[in-house]
Amino acid sequence: MSIKFPKQVIYTYLKDYITDNIEDKYDPWLNINSVFTSDNKHKLGFNPQENRVFDFKLGQGWTIPEFMMEYDPDIKSEATAQAILLKIFMKYKKSGQKLEFSSDRPKIIKPVELQEIKNIPNMKNLTDKNVFNSKIGKRAIKFIQSKNLTFEHAKKFKLKYVDDWNCWNCDGEGEINGQPCPVCDKSSGRNPYYGFLIIPTYENDNLVYFQARNTNVESSFRYRNPPLSRIQVVYFYDQLKENDRIFITEGPMDAMTLKDYSATCIMGNRLSDPQILKIFKKNPTEIIFVPDYDPDENVRNNIFRTLKKNIDKVKFHRDNKKIKIGVYEWYKKHLIDGKKDINDINHNKIEDELIKYEL
Repeated sequence: MSIKFPKQVIYTYLKDYITDNIEDKYDPWLNINSVFTSDNKHKLGFNPQENRVFDFKLGQGWTIPEFMMEYDPDIKSEATAQAILLKIFMKYKKSGQKLEFSSDRPKIIKPVELQEIKNIPNMKNLTDKNVFNSKIGKRAIKFIQSKNLTFEHAKKFKLKYVDDWNCWNCDGEGEINGQPCPVCDKSSGRNPYYGFLIIPTYENDNLVYFQARNTNVESSFRYRNPPLSRIQVVYFYDQLKENDRIFITEGPMDAMTLKDYSATCIMGNRLSDPQILKIFKKNPTEIIFVPDYDPDENVRNNIFRTLKKNIDKVKFHRDNKKIKIGVYEWYKKHLIDGKKDINDINHNKIEDELIKYEL
């Protein structure tokens, strides 16, 4: 169990080991520029109260010790990471400051029914007959084809695209009642989702979240998601069959590849308590993880280390339910050099002999 250190300790760690460019205006968060990608907007956040780190640009999260291991290859274990923080903590104690840390298990967040999101861009269905009359529509079709997805995938998952340049919130004016529009790009009037493919997810027929993928493959800016928490979102929830085995991939593209199966995704690398409990509401007979497989050994090790934690978390919530847990090792038979995602090779048929079941 990870110790939760006080905010002053985490601040000092960041200043001494990473950077003194620390933003401290969103308590309890401490924000710095991402250390894993180009960033000048302090997109890497540390929450000492929850012992959590989240890179809002990459969409990935860790505990604070896990981040330290990811950032510094010389830190080989969580115990070593905690020892570094404990050393900082003891310096504060010796100086007479009254700091406390906690090792209590964090409270389990219960699942809630999500409400339909209303303030969204104007979207067009990718299956409409007029899609080829739109430059963005044609580009979106070409994009999904590059991911080995077809018209049938677009139809089942209700894929959409956005080709309105004007921001829907201010009608392209850049301001509302004399105030800068909070939605469009830098109050320019430009629709922030213009040119994006929209992958929606529904819960009880309500649109509760979506992932926006840039169809301009030359752009390094790949994703733009709504400013909503994902902790309660089980992607393609309404598509999951009851009393069936459920496959959990990393992203929605991978999940859509398995269109003939009950498949969802994590949208990052960590399953939350409410996500697991919502999946259990479908009474699955099996839960099968479908991990990415990266050619880089260090990245691959991180993937499987996180996978183990997700499996342990499912086991914790499973109680006495007779649910088998497995890992689909598709890559052992189908890996092609440079291909790390299951959708890259159009592997849409599950082969049961490649499922490795966990105890």
